[in-house]
Amino acid sequence: MVSVPIRWKRRVVIPAGTALLACALSGCLGWFSQFSSATASLSSVSCLSATACIAVGGGPGGGLIERTTNAGGSWSGSSPSGTPALTSVSCAGGTGCVGVGSDSLVATADAGRTWDSSTVSLPHVLAGFLPTYEEAVFTSVSCADATHCWAATSTNTVEVTTDGGASWASETWPIPAYSGSYGSTGSETLDDDLQITCPSVNVCVGVGKQNYVIYPPPEATIPMLNVYTALVVTTDDGGRTWSAQGFGDGDLSTVSCSSSASCVALGSNEVTDTNQTYGLSSTDGGATWGITTLASDTSLVTGGVDCLTAMHCIAVGSASNSGYASPVQSTSDGGMTWHPQHTSESSATLESVACVSPSSCWAVGSDSNGATILHTVTGGEAWPSVTGVSPSRGPVTGGTTVTITGIHFDLGVTSISFGSATTRSFTLITPTELTVTAPSAPGGQATTVDVQVNTGVGSSPLTSSDQFSYTSG
Repeated sequence: MVSVPIRWKRRVVIPAGTALLACALSGCLGWFSQFSSATASLSSVSCLSATACIAVGGGPGGGLIERTTNAGGSWSGSSPSGTPALTSVSCAGGTGCVGVGSDSLVATADAGRTWDSSTVSLPHVLAGFLPTYEEAVFTSVSCADATHCWAATSTNTVEVTTDGGASWASETWPIPAYSGSYGSTGSETLDDDLQITCPSVNVCVGVGKQNYVIYPPPEATIPMLNVYTALVVTTDDGGRTWSAQGFGDGDLSTVSCSSSASCVALGSNEVTDTNQTYGLSSTDGGATWGITTLASDTSLVTGGVDCLTAMHCIAVGSASNSGYASPVQSTSDGGMTWHPQHTSESSATLESVACVSPSSCWAVGSDSNGATILHTVTGGEAWPSVTGVSPSRGPVTGGTTVTITGIHFDLGVTSISFGSATTRSFTLITPTELTVTAPSAPGGQATTVDVQVNTGVGSSPLTSSDQFSYTSG
């Protein structure tokens, strides 16, 4: 291995306090931007703690590593010499991270201050098949702790380390026989694109797509076909043995396991000829799966997914690939239903998401301006903002029907406060308008109060536009 010291160039974009203040003043969008670079793109993010995260990608100089130690208040980064663009990073064990890209591995044991770099001679062949025409590359990496990591490749191999990346050994998983909907006299397997997650030192789950070249029978009227089959690869003994299973014509693009048993995977179901996104869930570490989500009128974003519990997950991708105006969605029922979350970068293509708590998450990707990092301190939910109250006055006895205008009223309003007086009796008209009957004045006295819209994650900030005056006449 070659030790690669990193000289971090400080890029202060939005101090954390300033970001939160700006967020509050704008109604606190669920996700706000912390970083942007016009000369780079980011593909993966992983966190060591609530304040320290690593993001990787590529820039003009090759591989790019971005690092924060203050919860994203500032990000600093550099390009290790000779390192290609990095596609995936995984951190575990307090100070250790491993990143992969092309045929290269980078590892740190000091929370990203310095990195060791190495290359691996990856096999350009699927076991039992002829050599492929594509060069083998690393596709993803996952670390269960500071010493145990698994790096998946574009062939049916997984590189394994048990010493924090100092040395690696190759494991092979079996390629499932084609079992799709096309009749054939034979098939040839080309490659796969495995995304892997390892929730423990024994259990790993990988998902992707297997490309089969299908040779139809002589009487068929269709030509030779390239068909993708959704793929799941699992191990329950730390990678000593692997199993693989296919799920018809389609692909799986991302997976997350909140425990060694509970996993959620998302992908594209090509069997329906709609390219709609569907979800799979497992409660036994990937041994068996059930379909949990099949969108009827739109696609979900599937750039990456992170599940903190069996029920709560956040998925990211591109809004252009969905019917929503947001590249972020969340589920609170294990993937049965998903809803969009508001972002400050609705046009971004997000490639990865990492959550350190139910409220604090980071997502990385790029937009038309270059690399971007988004952060949320509310679990992605947005706080509402009040921009108008009409009428703006009424008697101290209450009873006035008041129309409140603003933003984000569709994200779980629970009550309306007139100063210290609160009512749960309101009618939501649109995401930007609701009506409420004013309660009696606090203390029964003529006074001017702020009208706040309350949700489970916060209340609208106080402004001069939200005031209501109680009169005694």
